[in-house]
Amino acid sequence: ICVIWGFAAMIGAYLLNSIYNSLNLLEQNLNAVGIQKLLADLGPFLSFLWIISFIFAFFWAYVVWRKTIFLVTNKRLTQFVFTTPWTNYQLSLSLDKVVDTAAVTRSYWQKFLGVGTLFARSAAGAQGDFLVPYIEHTPDLHNWLTKLIYEWEAAFKKGEALTNFNPFDPNWKKI
Repeated sequence: ICVIWGFAAMIGAYLLNSIYNSLNLLEQNLNAVGIQKLLADLGPFLSFLWIISFIFAFFWAYVVWRKTIFLVTNKRLTQFVFTTPWTNYQLSLSLDKVVDTAAVTRSYWQKFLGVGTLFARSAAGAQGDFLVPYIEHTPDLHNWLTKLIYEWEAAFKKGEALTNFNPFDPNWKKI
């Protein structure tokens, strides 16, 4: 969302510059000083409006990102996704339905911010992929989730429950 607002701000600045250049040509050809003065008077207001919109877009994206939750239990993957700061939906996938997992860093900004995307492909074709974007410690979480699924399948084949599996700790390398 922030990237879209950034592009919108750049396009808006380009359009304002184009309008300003067009008005300069009009002034030279038609002596249209009144329109240029109006644009000069509105310039600070439009700049202020762009800045407020940009701050609001960052705030909106941050609130939605912080409120979205991804849970891994010994039986399911669950995600509570906020589409706005006030509305959400829930996705859930049983561990026995997970066929494959992947961790991806899609862009330079994701790498810079230390976030990535976690995929869990489902065996249920109608359910589709379980996608968790913008989470921290993606490679470590992917490795841990792969091990959890392996241990869960081994316990399931023996008819046992998975009870003594360690929770994910992003700081285990730092100890």
